Amino acid sequence: MGPDQFAARREPQWTRLESLLAKARRRAPGLGQLGPSEVWQLSKLYRGLAADLMWVKRERFGSEMELRLERLASEAHRLLHKGQASRQSGLLSQLLDFPGAVRRNRAWVLIALGLFYGTTLVGGLLAWFDQVYAEAILGPQQVLLMEDMYGEAAVRSVEANLTMTGFYVFNNVGIAFRCFATGFLLGIGPIFYMVFNGLNLGAVAGHLVRIGAGGNIGAFVVSHAPWELTAIGLAGAAGLQMGWAVIAPGRHTRLGRLRRVGPELMRQVLGIAAFLLVAALIEGLWSATSAPAWVKLSCGIVGAVLVGWILIFSGRRRPLPEDVRDG
Repeated sequence: MGPDQFAARREPQWTRLESLLAKARRRAPGLGQLGPSEVWQLSKLYRGLAADLMWVKRERFGSEMELRLERLASEAHRLLHKGQASRQSGLLSQLLDFPGAVRRNRAWVLIALGLFYGTTLVGGLLAWFDQVYAEAILGPQQVLLMEDMYGEAAVRSVEANLTMTGFYVFNNVGIAFRCFATGFLLGIGPIFYMVFNGLNLGAVAGHLVRIGAGGNIGAFVVSHAPWELTAIGLAGAAGLQMGWAVIAPGRHTRLGRLRRVGPELMRQVLGIAAFLLVAALIEGLWSATSAPAWVKLSCGIVGAVLVGWILIFSGRRRPLPEDVRDG
């Protein structure tokens, strides 16, 4: 195939790529000028252009054609990679705004944490006083399983720790997701899941303390609990915010109100996900090791202080997000 035949065959793709790049240059340059389907098409055409450029160089079809394709490839490469970096920067910025979002919505956070920790305390006290309560909440089989798991200090092999880390990631994310995502049900979903999880968690802890295994369960959970339990409470708070947006949309439609609170909820969800990842890594790789209980307790104290510092003090000098200023 000669250069003229090759150019005639590939010209429609090159022309289409040039038109997409020209559209992306209008006003503020960037992928934001293109729709999702156009971005996908741009990426596909860029890959095809890279192959064309290699063919042109190998067959020596002429410097004019080669320079044209190199110019197109260079511009498409810059645009695609700039867009990718911009999206990554946006997610990082939202994550850094997470503590501020928690503080701006502290009333919901206090309600959710009070509900979650309060029901956990109530469930623990009831199970400590009466085994019948623990069996009613957990079921006899689950009670026996908990006794078997924590009758002795929890110690696992390295291989088992790696396996359990993946399990904890999915399990913790699943719990937090239910607490948050059911918020659109007028906030009833988060309330139910926080009460349900609080009573179950309390029943396990209270029963194990009653039979003398409290030290074992305590040594296992103390290191990761500040991250995991706080994240679950924050997920419930975000779910309550979503529920309130549905109940009291103000001058907006319910859908419009959800769109307005969406960025603020996203900041909280990203931070919650980060907390859960830290919790899963600690729980999977550290909590079930043979380290002395006092060392694990020290790690738990450090974790609690760090969580508190992040939520109370971190990010105070960051400017308010645009949607918060306009809201």
